[in-house]
Amino acid sequence: MSAGTTVTVSARGASWSECCTTSRTRSSGASASAVPWGSYRRPRAPTSCRRSWRRAEPRLPELPGRSPTPPPRGGAAWCGCTGLGLASDRVRLYRSGPMDASADVSNEELVIHFCGPEDRAEQARLFRACFAKDLDADGLAWRYDRNPHGAAISLISRPPGGEGICGYACSPRLAIPDGLEDHAAAIGQTGDVMTHPDWRKRGIFSGLDRACMEEVRRLGWPVTIGLPNRRSAHIFLRLGWERVGIIRPWTLVLRADRAARAVRRTDGRLRSALVPLAALGARSGRRSLRGRARGFEVRPLERFPKEVADLSRVVERRHTLMVRRDAAYLDWRFLSNAAGLHRALGVRGIEGDLAGYAVVQMPREGSAVGYLVDLLAPSEGAAAAALEGGLSLLESAGASVVQATAVAGTSWERRLVDAGFRPPRAENHLIVIAMVHRPEHPLARAVRSPAGWYLTDGDRDDETMG
Repeated sequence: MSAGTTVTVSARGASWSECCTTSRTRSSGASASAVPWGSYRRPRAPTSCRRSWRRAEPRLPELPGRSPTPPPRGGAAWCGCTGLGLASDRVRLYRSGPMDASADVSNEELVIHFCGPEDRAEQARLFRACFAKDLDADGLAWRYDRNPHGAAISLISRPPGGEGICGYACSPRLAIPDGLEDHAAAIGQTGDVMTHPDWRKRGIFSGLDRACMEEVRRLGWPVTIGLPNRRSAHIFLRLGWERVGIIRPWTLVLRADRAARAVRRTDGRLRSALVPLAALGARSGRRSLRGRARGFEVRPLERFPKEVADLSRVVERRHTLMVRRDAAYLDWRFLSNAAGLHRALGVRGIEGDLAGYAVVQMPREGSAVGYLVDLLAPSEGAAAAALEGGLSLLESAGASVVQATAVAGTSWERRLVDAGFRPPRAENHLIVIAMVHRPEHPLARAVRSPAGWYLTDGDRDDETMG
């Protein structure tokens, strides 16, 4: 699907629970044919809704060169109400800038647009309307267009003549299963799920996800993974995504001060009160790191050397799924983004050969939180040197705590525990989800066993943490 392609969406009703199936027609020149978008449980209509329930057969066009999927049994139930107990199915149209109301438009007039570089400014305006983050068009161009592993799929949904009111993206990562180079392939990672506040609870995103996953399948990516927030996780599961694991934030206390207690208080008063004990545990863990790091030297990196890809290949053979870390990807991911918060440290052995690296994110102004973002080292000694070098750099920058997230049960989680990182409360986690597109591919099998992954914060779709 090329950028600039549009898809008309019919998304009327039952949107309060994101249960409706929608229909769409592509304006790509292909003829429309019946293909399922899936059937979902029948939502309960609000008591004020006076319209009868109907059965709607979803329709999806045939993609060029691909056979249409057989239609589903039955169909999806939908209701013509707005999902708020109102008799009208009309909503407001928002235009550029602050999205001032200018006209009424029905949901069925919304159009899905596959975006290209010329759409980044519009996407950035929607991003700023949805999140408390300042992101401009160049920031999105860095994220979507400059990734050495390939350009992202990004979509927005527009009212006729208006700007995007719902957006979505899926970025490729070159992944290797069990170190098997012959089976290396791009996998998708979802991101930037955003709906303007005035357009939420209407089921608009569901159509974007279906359109995006159809494009992923057309491109041949074996699997897509995601780390949805708590507000959107149930929507993904309802759309057919699988829950395959959980990911949790871990915290290492560098200083037992007020800032550290405030950070730990988010996980409860007890953990806040135990900050001095956590700091003692961190000092013990760091002494162990320094002991194992003897014989290695840690230096700042301005750019990643080419031999980092050789280290990546060694570590890839130890994990069921890992993203390739070569110089071009790491330079783009950490040293070329506009945030400017990352610092890379190289670890070299006695003979001067590259033995590993660590990447940290410096504390923002007014913050006492630093982040351990990525680490790669085949040997335990080099890994200890990289980790201690990163912690020392963050400590010298004024961080009171260091945070990192890890998928439960992975070797990365175990490394954080050994260094003195403390877990959050049990309920403080996000789910890891996956959508399999090519079940026969080794990556499809690997994605269902996340304990074997090597995934750090550097593999996530956000350029910075926090």
